[in-house]
Amino acid sequence: MMPGFWRRDKVWRSLLILAGVGILLWSGLEDKDASGAAAFGLITAVPLTMLLLRSRSPVKINVLVNSSLAGSLIGALASVIAAALMLFKDLRHAHPFPDFPPMMILGMLERLPHWTVAGALVGIGVGLLRYLLTDRQKKQV
Repeated sequence: MMPGFWRRDKVWRSLLILAGVGILLWSGLEDKDASGAAAFGLITAVPLTMLLLRSRSPVKINVLVNSSLAGSLIGALASVIAAALMLFKDLRHAHPFPDFPPMMILGMLERLPHWTVAGALVGIGVGLLRYLLTDRQKKQV
């Protein structure tokens, strides 16, 4: 019998697998644009964060705090994963002149604090929407 964790998180695992397939297809292309790495970093960070947070039993705290922490984790992971993808693509192609120079990869890591704050703000917005929608649904019942 399959544990509840695996059944419950089937959607997030499927999205993570699709992101991995997309990354493998993207890494074969010859381009020097960092937006693909940033997009795949975000696409990979969202289901990874949801899997990490759902695998543990979180302490029952405010929905707003949970959402802001999840958003900040998504923002931080997006930056780190994007830099790792840029390095992976450089190592996979092994050109004498890399697609992404080291300063470009470090520039992606320099964005980590800003992306963390942006993710926290988006998380707060999502948390407020969740709070308002669940509050409204309770009043209608």
